[in-house]
Amino acid sequence: MNASLKPVVLLLTAALSSSQFAWAAAPDSRISEDITVTPGRAISRADEAAISRVALRTMNRIADARAAIARKDEAAAREQLRQADTLLDIIEAALPTTRVRDQIRLAQSKLQYDQTSEVRPDLVPIYSALDEIEDFANAPVARAHLDHAQAKLKAGDAAGAKTELEAVDAALLYQEVDLPLAATRRFVHAAQAELARGNLKLAGDHLRAAQDNVVYYTAFVDEPLVPAKANLARAQANLKAGRVDAARADVQRAVAQLDRAAARADANVKADVQALQKDAQALERKIGQGGDKAESDAALLWNRTRALAERAMDYTATGWSRLRAGSELKKSLIEAKLHARYADIDAFVGSDPARAQTDLGEVARYLEQARGVKEIAPDTAQRIGDLQQSLAAMRQPGKPLDHADLDALTLRIGQTLRSL
Repeated sequence: MNASLKPVVLLLTAALSSSQFAWAAAPDSRISEDITVTPGRAISRADEAAISRVALRTMNRIADARAAIARKDEAAAREQLRQADTLLDIIEAALPTTRVRDQIRLAQSKLQYDQTSEVRPDLVPIYSALDEIEDFANAPVARAHLDHAQAKLKAGDAAGAKTELEAVDAALLYQEVDLPLAATRRFVHAAQAELARGNLKLAGDHLRAAQDNVVYYTAFVDEPLVPAKANLARAQANLKAGRVDAARADVQRAVAQLDRAAARADANVKADVQALQKDAQALERKIGQGGDKAESDAALLWNRTRALAERAMDYTATGWSRLRAGSELKKSLIEAKLHARYADIDAFVGSDPARAQTDLGEVARYLEQARGVKEIAPDTAQRIGDLQQSLAAMRQPGKPLDHADLDALTLRIGQTLRSL
């Protein structure tokens, strides 16, 4: 794979389930869905190739729509974007998390009009669906939040149950897939809206942004932090299983990827990536020396790499904001989310509460920066104000940090970001 291609149209991660895409070879005028999913199997090379072809066709539809706009053929542009939107629907439906997310939304909707006791049975199929995607998503974290939702329902706390169900949904997010997929959909819908208003130039601008900024992923991604994160996860598993040589090889690959990440990192995060480089090199030297130190260091390193990888994906998903107001708001929220994640890691993985408090100070600074953006929507300002109040309550002198509170804060910042 050539990671330098732009856009990299290599769709979906290797975590996607094995599927049969009969529509991959269908004419564009007859796009239809015919998908069967077999949980527990990795995606095959044949399926990966089929998915990549459909991704290319999606981007081709976007390119054709731009060409139609250039010749002022609005009807042709609308038809090309309709086909692109249909392809995006099919891609989204193929994700192994789709079924469980649909069931979560059903339970959330019933909470608006049913008693909590009547909603509790709706959690049973969600548990079953989580079992089916154990290998594909962050199922243990999702299941923990689902347990909390069940407890809230039993206590009659509908609002608390709703919050926990939102956390289940967030835990199932594929950063490498869902965010760029959602960004593409935003581009397409924004272009459709501008076409409906007769504003051809803005419609073309949105489609150009789709071509320039959206990246689809398969087993490799053109963002070295993401594969570095995956290699460090494998290193942890190999260390726990006593496979020292395999763990060392994983860390060596992660070091090389972090070297690439440091070379391209922006000024805001370069120091963080360089610190990860040093920690990864130190971990490589410790492996094989015995004791639990290597395992704990690997866990800390993986968590911090994951946080930076999420930040990179957040920026990928909001790259289109350069075409419209609000980029400073999104940037501030992305950085606030990163440091909220850092606080959780430093407090409960690194056992460094003082450093966690420093992280929270950065969260406060970025939230204040976000709230001070000109022309911020009133509902967004209210949501940020609520975040600031929650943060202030956490930072009261003498109050120990709570993992659930930090996790909820990170989740809510992410939800605010995705609402823009």
